[in-house]
Amino acid sequence: MNDYYYNFQTVLERVPSHIEALCRELYPQGKKRSGHWCVGNYRGEPGGSFQISLKPSSAGCFIDRSDKTVHGNPISLVAINKGIPYQEAGEWLAKFCGVSPEERVFVRKTRKKPVIDRSMIKGLTKSSIDYAKSRGIEEATLRQLKIASGDHAIVFPHFDCDGDLVLIKFWPTDDSKKIWTNRDPVHTLFGKENIDPIKSGGTLIITEGQWDALTWIQIGYPAVSIPSGAGNDLWIEEDWTFLNLFTEIFLDFDDDEEGHSAEMRVRARLGYERCRTIRYNHKDANEVIKDGHDTKILAEAFHAAKNAPVEHIVIASDIRHVVQNLLSDTRESTGIPFFLSAMRKLEFRPHEATLWYGHTGHGKSTAIMNQFAFQAGLGIPGLIASFEDNSSVNYATLLKQFSANAFIGGHESFSEYYRKLTDLIRLFDSMRRTEPEVMIATMTLAHKQLGICHFAVDNVMTMKVDRQDNTEQAAVADMFRVFVSRYPVHLHLAAHPRKPQEAQVVRPPQLAEVRGASEWADMTQTAICVYRDVKKAERIAELYDEDVSREEIMRVRMESRDGKFIVRKQRTTGDHPICSFQFDQPIKRFWKTSLDREPYWYPDEDAEGLSAPDDDNAPPHLEISNEQVEDMEDMPF
Repeated sequence: MNDYYYNFQTVLERVPSHIEALCRELYPQGKKRSGHWCVGNYRGEPGGSFQISLKPSSAGCFIDRSDKTVHGNPISLVAINKGIPYQEAGEWLAKFCGVSPEERVFVRKTRKKPVIDRSMIKGLTKSSIDYAKSRGIEEATLRQLKIASGDHAIVFPHFDCDGDLVLIKFWPTDDSKKIWTNRDPVHTLFGKENIDPIKSGGTLIITEGQWDALTWIQIGYPAVSIPSGAGNDLWIEEDWTFLNLFTEIFLDFDDDEEGHSAEMRVRARLGYERCRTIRYNHKDANEVIKDGHDTKILAEAFHAAKNAPVEHIVIASDIRHVVQNLLSDTRESTGIPFFLSAMRKLEFRPHEATLWYGHTGHGKSTAIMNQFAFQAGLGIPGLIASFEDNSSVNYATLLKQFSANAFIGGHESFSEYYRKLTDLIRLFDSMRRTEPEVMIATMTLAHKQLGICHFAVDNVMTMKVDRQDNTEQAAVADMFRVFVSRYPVHLHLAAHPRKPQEAQVVRPPQLAEVRGASEWADMTQTAICVYRDVKKAERIAELYDEDVSREEIMRVRMESRDGKFIVRKQRTTGDHPICSFQFDQPIKRFWKTSLDREPYWYPDEDAEGLSAPDDDNAPPHLEISNEQVEDMEDMPF
């Protein structure tokens, strides 16, 4: 076995940057329509039913509208276009995208092949066929998987990656419930020789038992089974080369403590970003078919898993009433501008990170939320991991900023504003100190599955990392740097300066004063200091205490600014602008001109925030028929 291999997950992550070049290479006669590259079929004949996604979150995935069984990922696309095996297609795509081979981490141990006593195995018997039928499994399915018989038992054969028989599992048909295997078995997946990753489109279901795998296979899904119980993970190492072929892996383990524990381990090792969990109200897949239930239960569970919400993200509908009560008493090709109109030259670009810092209480958390509320008005989704307040309070703040209405909770348009905002802004669902690995895994899933490209962590010291260990903090900062470099996302990080002397609070902190390891400042491309005029705030507080007239207080407020944003670092442009601001406390908005106090979205706007195009300037996607547009809603990517 070679010491190096191409990690197909890395290959697929590179595809979005090369997608149009790839389409032109494979199908030069194709046409670009509504985010797809369209030809007649996989052979490249004229037409438009064969559609290849150009979207960053699904680049290279394809489907043939005239035959929806023809679909798959970018590696499958190369394979069917060139007529080559999946492994060879993945290597071709790696070289096309400039991906270098990686050192093999999981190397199968060199071991002696187990000796199989074939005298214990015989052809499929009637008693085995009848027993399988009692479990809802047809004879054709048994023969497809090379199932054999033994004395009063069904024999499940397991083959290694070389095609050698290395494990035989005997399942009793006489109700003895005694299951056994050959001596010194190699723990390898059952049924993998039956799976063609080209036909499956890079999708695989892993079940906890052989009968469950047979059930999924019988109803037309690509499935394998782990060899010997949820507590044994040896198959991951044995079949790492095989597992590397798949870009979507669905885990169908029993809904019990052991099954859940196994799922967590498997997802951690195979990759959070490509694993999904299948759930349904039955013990396992075989029970569904054995008890005579409609197999649509399994099909629906599969598709629900495919489109399930990312874990650790708040389900907005669950806390809607709480938020209302509180308020009642892409990847972008260019950067997203700063929310203040006077500072629009400052942009937040893909593959970059921004550090927001300032003294406690100076408004950096509110400023980050203001930026995300502004972006929601542009139709740009985001995910905020804020550990300063609970989710309801955070959504309440965001909704005030989004609507520019301090009393939106009692307004007739609350539901529309709430729906629009919570469709776009997701919150990381935790008030506990969270492992950085879990947070990055969640953000990776959110980017891949939900298309989110803007993330915020507020603040870096609330993660589960030793505040006194700068080496550990530096390692975590590097993990976030790698995340930003791998995906076309922008990451906003909030940090406090080291505890200042009382006299120092009257001046803005320097970047070097940020608490913790220097890597938090070093790894970001942009650093913004949020500074509030403390003396002015104290003076206004004194005026209120002295019962000064409202007019006098407003005069004092308007004769100087409440604070300023100071850009301490901007690697991309080198500019270090400073922008003063006023702060509107009721709506939690920073502003400099009246334009900055307008709502970011109005309920009567188009759902996409775009006006309808003129007929003379209709974009290419309008050439697609209404029937085709309706069909696009059920695309598998």
